[in-house]
Parts: sequence; C-alpha cells; structure tokens
Amino acid sequence: MMTDKNQNYLIFLVGITILITIGIQLYWNYENYLTNKQRLLNEVQLSLDQSVENYYAETSQNNFITFIDTTSTNYSDNNSISNFLGDTAIKRYFKKFDLKGGTEHFTHNDSVLDKEIKKSGISVRRGITEISDKKELEQYPNRISITLNQDSIQFPILKNYLDKALKRKNITIAYSFNHLKNDSVFEKKGDLQSSPKTLKIISESNFLPDNESIELIFTNPIKEIYQRGFLGILLSLVLSLSIVWCLYYLMSIIKKQKELSLIRNDFVSNITHELKTPIATVATALEGISSFNREQDEEKNKKYIEISKQQLMKLNLMVEKILDAASLDHDSLTLYQEQLDIIQIINNIVARFKTTYPSYTITLNNTIPSFLYEVDNFHFEAAISNLLDNAIKYGDGEIVVELKETNTGFEIYVTDNGPGIPKSHHTDIFEKFFRVPSGNLHDVKGFGIGLYYAMNIILKHNGTLEYMPKESWTTFKISLLK
Repeated sequence: MMTDKNQNYLIFLVGITILITIGIQLYWNYENYLTNKQRLLNEVQLSLDQSVENYYAETSQNNFITFIDTTSTNYSDNNSISNFLGDTAIKRYFKKFDLKGGTEHFTHNDSVLDKEIKKSGISVRRGITEISDKKELEQYPNRISITLNQDSIQFPILKNYLDKALKRKNITIAYSFNHLKNDSVFEKKGDLQSSPKTLKIISESNFLPDNESIELIFTNPIKEIYQRGFLGILLSLVLSLSIVWCLYYLMSIIKKQKELSLIRNDFVSNITHELKTPIATVATALEGISSFNREQDEEKNKKYIEISKQQLMKLNLMVEKILDAASLDHDSLTLYQEQLDIIQIINNIVARFKTTYPSYTITLNNTIPSFLYEVDNFHFEAAISNLLDNAIKYGDGEIVVELKETNTGFEIYVTDNGPGIPKSHHTDIFEKFFRVPSGNLHDVKGFGIGLYYAMNIILKHNGTLEYMPKESWTTFKISLLK
C-alpha cells in the first residue's frame, strides 16, 4: 500500500510535470505568435514594395514624353529636334504642365501650341503602355525621350494598389503613409500615429529615388496573427488539457485505490472479528457437550446445540450477505418478482424488529390499507431490513418508518435520531464495503455492504434509494415508480 509520504511525493512530481507542460506550451504558443507576426510583416512588406513598384511603373509611363523628328529617316547632328529644343516653343510647352497636380495634365488641349510644334516637323508621344510602343519608337533614329520626375507622391493611387494587394492576402489593417526624404518626413498621408501599439515598415523598392523612402505605419493585427496560428494554439490547448486530465485521472485512481485498500483492510478486520465470534461460540458449545457434560444432561445438550445453531445461522447470514454483494457486481442476481402487498411486508418487518429490539421505540406511520407492487419478497424484505438494521446500529433508540402513496408511485422513509452522516461522506455511503471512518474504533459491527446491497436491490425494483440529511435526524428514502 502506498504510504502518505510516497503519495505526497507523487503529487509533487505530478504538479511539477503539469507546470512544466503548461510552461512549454505557453512558450511554444508565444514562439508561434512571433513566427506568424513576422510572416504577416513580410507579407505587408511585400505588398507595399509591389504597390510602390506598380505606382512608379504607372507614373513613369505617363511622365514619359518622346519628341520625334518625322521628317528625317537618318540620324544627323543638325536636325529639327535640336533646333526645336532651343526654341521658345518647348519652354512654353513644358510650362503647361503642373507636375504637382498629377498626370492628367499630359492630356492638355492646346491646339495653338500643337500647331506650332507640328510646323517644326516634330511629333510628340506621351507615355508608353506596351512593348509594341517601344518598338515603334525605335524606327525613328532622330528622337529625344524625356522623363519627368515629381517631388511628391500621389498617395490615392499608391493606396489603391496597396489595398488591392492586402485584400488578395486577406490582411485587414488601418495604416498611414510617411514620405521620407533624407530621413525627414516630407509628406504624410493618414491619421494613424506611430505608437507602441502600431507597427511600421519601410519600402525596400529600388524604384524609389535615392535618399527617399516610404514608411507604412499600421495597426498591430493581433486577431489575424492568432487566426493564422489558431490550429496550433488549439492543438496545444487540447494537448495540455489532455495531459492535465490524464495526470488528474491518474491521481484520482491512486487516491481511489488507496481508499479501496483502506476499505479492504477494514473489511478484512471486521469480517475476521465477526466470523471469529460465532466460530468461537460454536467451538465452546461443542467443547461443553464433549468435555463438561459427562452425565449427558439432555437439557444442557439442547442448550449447547441451540447456541451452536443460532451462531451457525448468524455465520450463514454473513456469508450470504457477502455472496449477494458479489453477485450484484456481476449482475448475476436474479429476482423472482410477484404481485405482493408492500404494506403487509413492511408491517411484518417492523413487527419483527419490535420483538427483537424491545428497548427501541419503533413507530410505523401509515394510513394506506394496501399497495400492490411487483417485488422479490426475499430481497425486498432484506433491503428494508438493512435500513432498519442501520437505524438500530447508528440511531439513539428512536426509529420512525413512514409510508406515503404519490401520483407517481410509493415512498418509504426510514428515520432514526442518530448523529447523522458527515457531509463529506454523503456520496460514499452507498459504495461497497464503505463505512464512515471512526479511527481504529469498531464499536459498531458491520461489513459496509448493507446500504450498497439495499440500493442495488431497490434499483432492480425500478426505484431509487437516497439519503436525506436533516438536523438531529437521519432519513433514508425509497421511491418506487408505478
């Protein structure tokens, strides 16, 4: 049997194991959170870089202007484009562009200026949208291409690209832009401020001019990070709970085994004492017949035989109780039920106990003339007798049996004025071999199978047996359903 010291040591080891397991799972979940967070940052970084590249690809196409000398098919140093660049017409042409206002000014309509340019034999192409456009330009040897750079960034266009990129990756964040030049904020778009609760990244796109960068400040998407690691967190939680439950179940089994060991030892001690008494009495009676009744007095012999007979009957009853309890475990006990009057059965039981225990006050409260029910007479009577026997053993001399008929069936109450059962043992009293602990004292004899037997017999009769604690009284209630 496990000692208290060993049990405490095992509880300590189990507790340490649970704490270590939970600690490992928390660390693993934290690492998983950081991994998912970095993965999300990488996806936002990639989305920003792609958006910046798309933005500059679009604006560079719109800001690309080519002047073509359509009158010359061979390259020459002295061509109309060179003359045109020194003319005031080109200056007037570029003054028409407000680069801060956006690329829409490349579609301006100035017929007078266009006519002036055409007079010089110059053709103007704005923007390149496809590779075929580039190949077309290459057929003109005398051409000059100019790319117009803007100091500012058109954030609505950039935001449109970024929103689409984030949507494709199922990322939902609120964000702001900072356009940095030489590490100073040149322009800001959005109301979100940098704080410990926000994250930020800087575009690594090669399309950005030197000494310029775009900074993205965005909210920390904790919910999305946890959603990405939900399966891992769920598995971790299930694993942790499983380990904790298994260890708890192990401890409960060990505790139960210890209790069963104590109950077994108590049962062996009690049954040894109970069996020794009738055996010793019978041995004494037989010895009296053989050694101390040489004159063969028939009256003495009858007395010794009657004593032996009573003790053997007592011994047989104890054996039957133990065998009945064992048969209940294997569900091999067969009841032979028949329609009997329960009122008559209980009247007979109460009358027998009054005769056997004349010093006890046993009262039967009943106004029901009869109540027929399908019962096994022997086992049903034995169950009621066990309850009365307990009331005799643990009561203080006063017992009340009350019978009630209800809409659903029939109720039997067996009440005694004993000290009752401690609350901590209310759920244990119907366990086999269980007896309320009283130290090493054995002032009340028994095996702890009376209530276990009674409960199982009542259950087999389609009823219930329950303990109903009351102040200064102990009541057991049997309910039989119609």
